[in-house]
Amino acid sequence: LLLLRSDFGQGLREWAGPAHGISKAADGRKLTEAQQLAIDKLCRGVSVLAMRDGSKQLRHIFCQLSQNGSVLRWSWRDYLLLEEVYDVVLCTHGGYRGLALLYGSDFEFRLTLLCRDSDTYGAFWV
Repeated sequence: LLLLRSDFGQGLREWAGPAHGISKAADGRKLTEAQQLAIDKLCRGVSVLAMRDGSKQLRHIFCQLSQNGSVLRWSWRDYLLLEEVYDVVLCTHGGYRGLALLYGSDFEFRLTLLCRDSDTYGAFWV
C-alpha cells in the first residue's frame, strides 16, 4: 500500500488535480513513472462498478483518490479512509476484474470495485 499522510481538513482543494505528497510506497521504495501516472489517474477519478457489503447489485460509480492518498470517495457523502483498509483481495464478477477492500474496526465491511477496462484495473493495483 501507499505511504499516506492525512490532511482531512483541506476541503475541495484536496480533490482537484494530480497527486501531491505521494512519492514512495509504504516500504520506502520510490514510485516508478508508471505507478505515479496510475495514482494521478485515480486522483482525477475513474468510473467503476461497485458492490458494498455483500450486495449482489452492481452500481456505476465515479471513484476518486484524494491528492494526498488518504481517502477514496465515490459520492459527496460516501468515502473510505484508506488507513482503515486491512486487506485488499483480487476478485472477478460477471467478466469484470477488480479488487475488494476489506475494512472496518471489526473487519466487517467489504467494498468491491470492478474495473471496466485494463487501464483502470492497472491503476488500482499500484
